Amino acid sequence: MQRVVVKEDFSPFYARRLALKMGLRGEAIEAVSAIVENMYQLFVQKDLDLVEINPLGIRDTGEVMALDGKITVNDEALSRHEDLARLVHESHLDSELSSETAFLNTEYVSLDGNIAIVCNGAGLTMSTLDLVCQAKGKPANFLNLGSELCWREAKLPLQERLKIGLERVTKASRVNVVLVNLILGVTSCEDIVETLIEVAERKQSDRTYRWIVRPIGSDCDIAQKAFADTDITVLENLDEAVALAVKANK
Repeated sequence: MQRVVVKEDFSPFYARRLALKMGLRGEAIEAVSAIVENMYQLFVQKDLDLVEINPLGIRDTGEVMALDGKITVNDEALSRHEDLARLVHESHLDSELSSETAFLNTEYVSLDGNIAIVCNGAGLTMSTLDLVCQAKGKPANFLNLGSELCWREAKLPLQERLKIGLERVTKASRVNVVLVNLILGVTSCEDIVETLIEVAERKQSDRTYRWIVRPIGSDCDIAQKAFADTDITVLENLDEAVALAVKANK
């Protein structure tokens, strides 16, 4: 693994230095340097998370070819790059996925347990999943609803994604407990409460679930009062919410 650390403004010197460290000779140095420089500029200018060519092939003639590559776009930066946003939009149209089903297909994972996990944000989803597993709980599935202002679901507010998501995770017949962990900053907690109550009451008519919710936000103190006359349990502490979910499932 060869690397060059860019300490100041990028210059072609860094690209050539990396090519030399890779053991390249002759015309290949300039060819690969040009590619490295373009990759770096693309990464910075488009606010990307990743630019990768793997493998990069060199033919006997000296021709350089990207045999495979990957670019990861930062969703939070798409508002500054209309060309990238248009590409993402067109890719969704090509796959004939509506905005409602797109995030379900990419962010939903099915497992073999009995606890459904719904969160907003990849880090929050993974940490909640880890805590449930550490507590000897068995997740049935988990779903990341995406951040409140995530570009992909910009036309679907968080409460709408929550409604669709809850319907999805409870489709699994083995689900007994639904654990919802949300961090709210822009979305009104009142809207989230109304959505949860609506879905929970409708689902309870079909079968019995244990609903456990952990909302974090400036106005989430209203959740305790709103859920008082429902079968939904609200807890501020995540460890306590996880422990209750595991206990309720047992």
